[in-house]
Amino acid sequence: MKMSESNFSIAELFNELSELVYVSDPLTYELYFINESAKALFGITGDPRGHKCYEALQGLSAPCPFCTNDRLAHDRFYSWEIYNQKLGRHYFLKDKFIYWEGREARFEIAFDMTEKENQREMLKNALDAEVMVLNCIKRLNSEENFDRAIDKVLENIAVFLRAERAYIFEIRDGLMDNTFEWCAPDVLSQIDKLQRLPMELIASWRKFFDSGLCRIIYDLERDLSPDTDEEYDVLRMQDVHSLVAAPLLINGKLAGYLGVDNPPAERIQHISPLLITLANFIAGSMQRRDYQRQLEEMSFKDMLTGLRNRNAFIRDVKELSRIGFKSLGVVYVDVNGLKRCNDQHGHAAGDTMIINTANAILSVFKEAEDRAYRIGGDEFVVLSADSEKEKFCLRAGALKNMISEKEAFSLSFSLGWRWGSSDYDVKQLLTEADEEMYSDKKKYYRGKSIPKRYRVCSDELINLGDPLYLQQLLEAGNFLVHYQPKVSMTDHRPLGAEALARFLSSDGTLIAPGQFIPLLEANGLVWMLDFWVFGAVCRQLRQWLDDGVEALPVSVNFSRDTVSGESFVNRLLEIWSQWNVPKELIEIEITENANFDEDESFFFVVEKVREAGFNISIDDFGARYSNLSLFATLAFDVLKIDRGLVKALPNNPTAFAVLKSITDICKKKKISVIAEGVETEQQLNALLEIGCDGLQGYCISRPVPVVEYQEKYLKTI
Repeated sequence: MKMSESNFSIAELFNELSELVYVSDPLTYELYFINESAKALFGITGDPRGHKCYEALQGLSAPCPFCTNDRLAHDRFYSWEIYNQKLGRHYFLKDKFIYWEGREARFEIAFDMTEKENQREMLKNALDAEVMVLNCIKRLNSEENFDRAIDKVLENIAVFLRAERAYIFEIRDGLMDNTFEWCAPDVLSQIDKLQRLPMELIASWRKFFDSGLCRIIYDLERDLSPDTDEEYDVLRMQDVHSLVAAPLLINGKLAGYLGVDNPPAERIQHISPLLITLANFIAGSMQRRDYQRQLEEMSFKDMLTGLRNRNAFIRDVKELSRIGFKSLGVVYVDVNGLKRCNDQHGHAAGDTMIINTANAILSVFKEAEDRAYRIGGDEFVVLSADSEKEKFCLRAGALKNMISEKEAFSLSFSLGWRWGSSDYDVKQLLTEADEEMYSDKKKYYRGKSIPKRYRVCSDELINLGDPLYLQQLLEAGNFLVHYQPKVSMTDHRPLGAEALARFLSSDGTLIAPGQFIPLLEANGLVWMLDFWVFGAVCRQLRQWLDDGVEALPVSVNFSRDTVSGESFVNRLLEIWSQWNVPKELIEIEITENANFDEDESFFFVVEKVREAGFNISIDDFGARYSNLSLFATLAFDVLKIDRGLVKALPNNPTAFAVLKSITDICKKKKISVIAEGVETEQQLNALLEIGCDGLQGYCISRPVPVVEYQEKYLKTI
């Protein structure tokens, strides 16, 4: 169109528009026309001629680098978008060539898109924030190491918010500790300065936290007063001028907070709800971490004496073997007459003997280099690394001299010790100290009147370390299999049994496995007994089936060393093939230990056992290093909760919560949960509430001979 013919009427029309309109020379950039709306915004008065478009409209001193003149035509509009720096607003533009007063001119009309652009930016930021939060949640749920997960989450939060620092504070014993921190490059770390801070510093924040809201400080100088706000000095010292803090709530109680320092204001505006959501997931991860730590603490600590337990002993021996030592003193202690004390005076009296022995050990071996363990019901070990030989031997002798039998079941034990330099092997010293302890125990019992039904130590037991002698006893019938029933938690319906070995000595004494299994393990012969029991169970299952008895599954315990053997699966199948019983009637029971998540070859063997058709049962969960990662790394069918964790249930909310979480995981993975060592009605009620599937313990039945088990728990078809 030729604007020159009616430019006056057209100009009046353009002046009526709220959109911005201008006309300029495409060669000289001189403005020919600008409507009233544009004049008002750009501060132009009078005739615009003489003004350059790039000066008047963009505030530039030279033609715009984004000028569209080379893209314009007379027969169509060219559309594009721009952010006008001079006005600070977004525009949608339509440009073309027209004729103005008989000359070719550039015509442009601008539509203000600022609000829509802001909405679009807000939506994009919100979506980006949701993606950031989801990635953080994924990291928290997938990363097994809590510390690594939190470090990455803090980095993601800070980078997204363009903040200088992100951190976690945790409340412990009424004080605040900065436990995690991420800092941008060139930002000084503050974590070392922010430990054991009083809760009063965030007193004004509590009203926000208690309402489930973030504490937001947009501007430190504006929002806080140096005279009245106590937190001002602490924040100013850290060069904080803005922050967002979200509460970390565990079971409705403030456990700490997630904080972000110095994000720009536009990033703060819409992050609060998502930061609260993320804080909730972090708090959940913290709670799982705390449960894991408590479970590990219980796993490494003997609940009765407070000493380290067998699992800690295995872990520390492995570590000593790995890092070495200048010298090592070893003490083996075994309580004398514990079973007789339990039988004649009750288990409380037996516990007193154990506690007295532990206290005696601690009273002598109390140096920094001393570590004391209760590794069995009546067995203790002391490891004294880098100790002087003379000093160590004097203390071992002092412990021996503390034995007193003046009062019944007060303090009586057998003891052996060894000291060696770095030339010695840890296991060698342990074996020699153990042998000396057994020699001491034989001296103790010689000449004493001992009930026929019980002997703690004998030459016959010690000789089990000879493989030829052991094989003779296995073939001669000196080992028996007893069966301890497992029953349904709800109605006590029989579910099956665990096969347990017993040793019948030449004088008719029936000896429990705690007296001979450690000896077989120490001599590397436990595999002989493991496979013998497995064969005896297969043979018994075949007999029940042939006799028309409705057989129930039986679990057979295998030591870690046996399972890890190269031919374990082949040997299982070889024995099983002799009897050809349904594999669903057999559970291969293995004990979880401190190295559960480190041995890939072990996992491979366990997978092969399942591929062979046998069920897998994990024994003693909670007695040792119980790592929740085993649920992700190992496929199994049954989880057996250790009696120590069961015993703690009625009066220990932490144990209850840990076991409830474990049971919930098992239900989702279709793993049966069996509680061992159930003895009281209070334990039974707690286990019912938790949702365990079955139980095994003296409240139902002790391990019994096969005939008694069959009569009471199996039906004839």
